[in-house]
Amino acid sequence: KSSNGYIYAYSSTNYFLRTQNNFTSIDEDVPEIANRVILHPNYPNPFNPATVISFELPESAQTTLEVYDIQGRLVESLISNRLMQQGTHQIEWNSGNRASGLYVYRLASGNEILSGKMTLVK
Repeated sequence: KSSNGYIYAYSSTNYFLRTQNNFTSIDEDVPEIANRVILHPNYPNPFNPATVISFELPESAQTTLEVYDIQGRLVESLISNRLMQQGTHQIEWNSGNRASGLYVYRLASGNEILSGKMTLVK
């Protein structure tokens, strides 16, 4: 139940249903659940010292999110083969004392692997 008193549910017809006081209607303002894995650009980019990586999952899946340097070396594992629920997720990466430069973030979820580039500027 949301703060506005409505109950939202995902239906088999890909519509969201809004219920309040035993009345049900289709709510066109609620975004649809993604039908594939979506990896959004990190924000902010360039960044110093932290950035947020967001992604959407169409269903619950084992998920890994890792950061690599430009030479392809693993810098940090933000999510390590963890079951993540369907929906939108945001993970903050704090680069700490890492060197300025280009980094690659790689998301593996289900059978999909996606990546993006981000720039750390100090």
